[in-house]
Amino acid sequence: MKNLGGYAGKILRVDLTKGTVQESELSMEYTERFIGGAGYAARLLYDMVSSETDPFSRENPLFFVAGPMLGSAFPGATKSTVCSKSPLTGIWGEASASGSWGVEMKYAGFDGIIVTGKAETPVFLSIREGQAQIRKAGHIWGKDTLETACTVQSDLAETKTRVASIGPAGERLVRFASIVTDEERIYGRTGMGAVMGSKNLKAIAVRGSKKIPIADPEKLHEFSKQARNAVRPPQAPAYTSGRVKGLSLNGTGGGLEGLEKQGGLPIKNWTRGAFAAASKISGPTMTQTILAKPGTCPHCGLITCWRYVKAKNGTIRHGPEYETLASLGSLCMNENLESIADANELCNRLGIDTISTGGAIAFAMECYENKVLTKDDLGGLELEWGNANSILRLTELIGMRKGFGTVLADGVKRAAEKIGKGSERYAVHVKGMEPPMHDPRRWWTMALNYATSNRGACHQQGMPTLLEWGFVQPEFGFSEKLPPFQTAGMPEAVKFHQDFETAFTSMGHCVFTIGGVIPFTIVTQAFNAVTGRQVDHYELLKCGERIWNLKRAFNIRMGTTQSDDTLHRRLTEPLRESPAAGKIPPVQEMVKKYYELRGWREGKPTREKLTELGMAEIAKDIWK
Repeated sequence: MKNLGGYAGKILRVDLTKGTVQESELSMEYTERFIGGAGYAARLLYDMVSSETDPFSRENPLFFVAGPMLGSAFPGATKSTVCSKSPLTGIWGEASASGSWGVEMKYAGFDGIIVTGKAETPVFLSIREGQAQIRKAGHIWGKDTLETACTVQSDLAETKTRVASIGPAGERLVRFASIVTDEERIYGRTGMGAVMGSKNLKAIAVRGSKKIPIADPEKLHEFSKQARNAVRPPQAPAYTSGRVKGLSLNGTGGGLEGLEKQGGLPIKNWTRGAFAAASKISGPTMTQTILAKPGTCPHCGLITCWRYVKAKNGTIRHGPEYETLASLGSLCMNENLESIADANELCNRLGIDTISTGGAIAFAMECYENKVLTKDDLGGLELEWGNANSILRLTELIGMRKGFGTVLADGVKRAAEKIGKGSERYAVHVKGMEPPMHDPRRWWTMALNYATSNRGACHQQGMPTLLEWGFVQPEFGFSEKLPPFQTAGMPEAVKFHQDFETAFTSMGHCVFTIGGVIPFTIVTQAFNAVTGRQVDHYELLKCGERIWNLKRAFNIRMGTTQSDDTLHRRLTEPLRESPAAGKIPPVQEMVKKYYELRGWREGKPTREKLTELGMAEIAKDIWK
């Protein structure tokens, strides 16, 4: 099969037990069926992992992968992905990040890196111009992620080397540990940093100058120009230009107050629908008080969606995103913006996911409020709602696996199992993962999406809420905003957005630039210009469906059943205030319709569906 444009063409296989590195050819067959990135990793990981594989074992592989659009210079093509069996959930693990690291991996000659085994002592991996070397890392073991990046760059005498590393949390196997790049872009969810730590792998440094082949550079240039014009007036519809302007003006936290007014902001561990202090922790307040300057990913070119903020001592650091403002803010009743910025920096340096960290702390706060936990249990911490100092201290304890942080470091599901005393009622999770900050009682598409997502409660495996917010996609037949609090059209919207986001993430795109922003017809034309393929946007959607079903089959082999496609009971208890007061999403009714749309039976893809998607060989694994 001929090589396609957009791919470096090689995979690097690293066996840390043997201390070997080896190149293999990228499978062009798999790229055509599964695109690349997370889709490609899913197909390989499916054959490498069983239900008996411990996520912390030598046998659990860790994939770093990049899709074909990454490095193409098409606007918004910024995402690379890390995949493995998750130590937090025991099922499909996946985390994506923007920034330069994934692009530099391709420039260094590889579409992906597969790490297996475990080094006897701490190591880091250096990849430069197609050559890989395993190096000793004893001198950086124990350092935080930013110190690690600086030290590795100094060791290699190359400040432009891009570094992805773990902090103390990954070393100590915190089950929601993240991987952090030198630009502080975060592979945050499902505990990929803990898998990295279990292998004694502290960091991966990449640097290269390889040109990514583009099938038709002139057409790509034209479609890139069309994409930029499509998001600005006069061509852009109001909802598109408004989204781009809003994200650029006040970052991802710009909509926090609006979400609170609509009843979609999680508050006090998902027990309330109103937070009077929402304005104090919002994007506009950040802009007016602690903003240093807006930030944008080097390979975006459309939106300045993240923030540099000023600390009290005058230093400049990365500011918190929306998910962090909510998880370490409203979810914990914390109205101190500077403390949220402090906690965000602490999470990034320790290498822990801010969403799961906030969920774990909110869980502990509710346990403390209800006397399930005492001050003595918490090592002297007073964990009243909104106590900013205690939030910071507990964040540190979690990341360092010290004191009561050792209990929370395993996630709220395991923490509740250990604590007992009825604490499970406060441990909000889906399939073992703490939910992101979009209340499913207000956004019913998210209720179904959380219940059926392949990595547990998730907003990056499908964001159908965009259609409830009015970011329509007429190119796929979604021309009208979904009305709230009714099931008509919602299962269809969820299935579509899951397949859609699965496809474009595997391609290497960011959700902020796709989904009611750049029309996907333009994205598809750019994809064809990059790869040399000739597909339409529905064919790419079909690839997304194929990958989604493959990940589902993976989870079934790990032990997931249809009984797991539900929400924690807290998320089915009605709120007493807000526009969502008294509203309960009929999850099981929507799940039934969703299964029909998916062609699933008993929560499993049928033989007929798998055959239709070209994966008949997988049917024998899930239909004995």
